Amino acid sequence: MDSEEKREITFFKDKKKLIIAISIIVIALITIFVVLTKDSKYKSLEESMLATTRNYVKNGRIDIKEDYYFTLSQMGMRETYDCNKDSGVLIKAGNGTINYEVYLICDSYKSSSMESATSKYITILGANPLVVENNTTFVDPGYNSNGYTVQKSTNYRNSPGLYTVTYMVYDNGTLKEKVNRYVVVSNVASADAPVITLNGDANVVLKVGSTYIEPGYIAIDPTDGPITSRVTTTTNVNMNVIGEYQVVYKVTNSKGLTSTKKRLVSVIDKDLNMYAQVTLSPEVATKDKVEITLKITGNEYSHIVLPDNTTSKDVTVKYDATSNDLYIFKIYDIHGNSTEKKVFVENIDRIPPTGTCSAVSQGGVVTYTVTGNDDSGIKGYSYYAGNDYTEFKSSNTFKYIMDYNLASVIVQDIAGNTTKISCSTKKISTITSATIPASKTIYIGDSYTIPVTITPTTGDKKEISFDILSGGNYITLIGDTVKGVAAGTAYVRMRVADSNISEQIAITVKKKETTQPPIWTPDPTDPGEIASWCGKHAATLTGYLNGSPLADRSTITMNVGETVTVTLYLTKDCGTIKQLTRTSASGQTSGGTGGCDLSDPICWKHWFTAKSVPSVNHDNPSTYVNTDHFDWVITATKSANGKTIALSQTTFQSTSKFSEIKSFFHLNVRVP
Repeated sequence: MDSEEKREITFFKDKKKLIIAISIIVIALITIFVVLTKDSKYKSLEESMLATTRNYVKNGRIDIKEDYYFTLSQMGMRETYDCNKDSGVLIKAGNGTINYEVYLICDSYKSSSMESATSKYITILGANPLVVENNTTFVDPGYNSNGYTVQKSTNYRNSPGLYTVTYMVYDNGTLKEKVNRYVVVSNVASADAPVITLNGDANVVLKVGSTYIEPGYIAIDPTDGPITSRVTTTTNVNMNVIGEYQVVYKVTNSKGLTSTKKRLVSVIDKDLNMYAQVTLSPEVATKDKVEITLKITGNEYSHIVLPDNTTSKDVTVKYDATSNDLYIFKIYDIHGNSTEKKVFVENIDRIPPTGTCSAVSQGGVVTYTVTGNDDSGIKGYSYYAGNDYTEFKSSNTFKYIMDYNLASVIVQDIAGNTTKISCSTKKISTITSATIPASKTIYIGDSYTIPVTITPTTGDKKEISFDILSGGNYITLIGDTVKGVAAGTAYVRMRVADSNISEQIAITVKKKETTQPPIWTPDPTDPGEIASWCGKHAATLTGYLNGSPLADRSTITMNVGETVTVTLYLTKDCGTIKQLTRTSASGQTSGGTGGCDLSDPICWKHWFTAKSVPSVNHDNPSTYVNTDHFDWVITATKSANGKTIALSQTTFQSTSKFSEIKSFFHLNVRVP
């Protein structure tokens, strides 16, 4: 090998060493940066939580008031999320120091893989991602498949973590797409009862003759907030006698719900150089087993005899407790000396909760009110909402538009036991009060619509009905409208469905007063006298309100539903009718003639309706009937808010003897 090749090989070796050295330095710098950054984030996160402890405690948890980024590794996830003020922490106590553990996945997701996808084949109902609490029965809120076939699979487990529900959409057997719903199971349960957290160990081991110093405790209630000052303690600890003792902590909130916690104090032989620290999992109420873990310390440890009489030499021993009981572990040293470790398990709850439920329907909206009872505390309520049950909610009230007869609720306690309760149901009216006039006088042939004043004004008027109590031979009743058929007094009742609201009105029917046309007085042989008389009296108009005559130019007040009648009297001696025309109400606020259409803001048709009795085509003589009078019936249909409306009737009549005879009648009407 020549010197040139040697130099080249040496160069490449040196270059490789340089690259390795640079890589090591870069990795070291990145590691230092990550560690420092992580520490600072967690440090500032902890400082923030410490600063907000007094002001932002909810359900035994503390709200974060600033934005932080961190990794939720305890839930099996390795991605970074943005946590805002809706996230929380759980107070954890150990060795006399309060620590904080993030328990909920954050609402703002930095991971693009968890963003909800838009789909044209399926619409996922409910939240996505959906957060549920540990030991909660998961109820899928469902989906709209738009007619496609959907198959569903899930890896959901009832333990903290991130899971998916996958919806596979098929069209004629062909898979079109897959859509995921993400389900986050948190590791903290909410309860109505207060939470006691012990500082230090729940199992304290001390040597005989020493002094027991209380490590302290914290009590927080979902409603009352911090209530540590209300905690009472009782104890039978005797540091001069070897044995197992208890310190019992008890607190009651403003709702009367009580929580207890116990600390086990083991007083051991001063010459015994071994003892066991005990932890229970879970510490909260559960309907499953409780795992007892004993961590034994001491150089002279030999073995342990478990409650089932099996033996283990492990320094960390796990034992499953399946019922509430006292479990005794006997620990031996290498010299044959022994001590007992007594463990009380009392958080196994397999008794379902009890409760009552009422469902009140008003306007189609059903309002649930539930009272749940359980020694371990109520965790949540799942309400039947038309097609399925909701996810469990902490609130004991719920509203939904559904058939109230189907109302039922599932109550869940902290341990996860559930009870289904059928709710007592009641339907109430949307109307809280309704009034009608006490009496009304009408005339034979007249109609009257009974006005009802309801509260609230948005109430459903379909809930109002009418029936005749007595006097059915004097009136007819269709809906809320009565018509007089004979003289007498009838009583009509108004009722509001699903309520005790009921009133009645006395309807007095009278015979209608009439004003006869003038008596024929001209000399039938004198054409001039006939012409003069017929020019004044061949066609006359007279107004009537509720059967009583009205003078021309009268100012009257009508209620909604009342009618005014203008009657045209015809004198046939003045000639055979050839043409009869008329204009209805003018609709103007002062005088005026002619009709109007709805485009006119003061048109009478906005407040009144009019019809002819008998009904005729006034421009077609072939429709005339053999009668000496025609009625124009005008009915008030709407309040004019105090405005005065001018109503007029003008009639033009052509006869075989006269080219035109004109009659006029005018009213000023207020409809309050």
